[in-house]
This record gives sequence, C-alpha cells and structure tokens, in this order.
Amino acid sequence: MKGQAATVAGVEEVGIDDVVVVDRAGVSVEPTTRGGTVATAGAGAAEGDETIDKAIDFLSDRFGPMAERATVGAVTGCAAGYAAKKAAKLTLLAAGAGFVALQLLAHKGYIDVHWDVFAADIRGALDHDGDGKVGREDVKVMARKGLGVLTHRVPDAAGFGMGFVYGFSQG
Repeated sequence: MKGQAATVAGVEEVGIDDVVVVDRAGVSVEPTTRGGTVATAGAGAAEGDETIDKAIDFLSDRFGPMAERATVGAVTGCAAGYAAKKAAKLTLLAAGAGFVALQLLAHKGYIDVHWDVFAADIRGALDHDGDGKVGREDVKVMARKGLGVLTHRVPDAAGFGMGFVYGFSQG
C-alpha cells in the first residue's frame, strides 16, 4: 500500500507512512513511523463546510426560539436554586447559633425560654392545611407556593424547574 493513493468523493487516502494534520486553514501531510492509512480532506472540504452550515441554519431556524427559552429558564433556575440552597444553609446556621446562644443564656440563668410557646408558634406558621401538625401535605403546599412565585411569567417553567433542582444540588 505504501505510496499508493486513491481519491473517492473528494477524500484522498494517504499511504501507510503518512499522517494528516487538519486545521481550519488547510490540510497537510507529514511522515510518521506508526503506519496505517489516514484519510485527508481534498476538494470535498468546501462542500463539507457548506453542508455543516446548512445543517446549523436548519436547526437554529427550527429549534432556536425553543432552545433560547429553555436556556433562559434553565440558567435562571440554576441560579435561583443555587442561591436558595446557600440561603437555606445560612438560615439554618443562624437558627442553630441562636438556639445555642439561647440555651447557654438559659443555662446560666440570665433568661427563661418557653420552648413550648416557641414550638406552638412555629407549628402554627408552618401548618398550612390546619390539621395541627406539620407534615408531608404542608411541605407540598409550601413547595407549590414557592415554585409558583419563582416561575411566575418565566418563559420556560420546565427548564427553570430542572435548573433549580440542579442549582440546589450544587449549592
């Protein structure tokens, strides 16, 4: 095979001791010691670029507006999810530090904390279905309300939701 070459549909086959380096500017052939047959772009390169351009134009015309909406929704959802997780972590840190501070002050006798009243107030704020307990249905109601606020007039709520879950997992 060495030294033989054939042209098929604008692609030239180079001998077994040649390697092809292809870049946007052109094609060059360099010798190698590995051996093998390497195809290089010949006259068909311009046709290939034209075909790729047509395919990209077709896809962007057909799916461009939808992709733009999905991208906007996903990016904003990811940012919102990431920020929500960071805010939740900070909120829990502050609540934990506040609890420790209150317990320390109560232990030293400076204050008297009525945890039963505190728990009843928190339960009342979180009990959305009015059954007196905070449960799964209350969490569902809070999640629906929160997502309703976050997705109000967002171009692609599904993309936003997926982005939010991803951003929250990464936060």
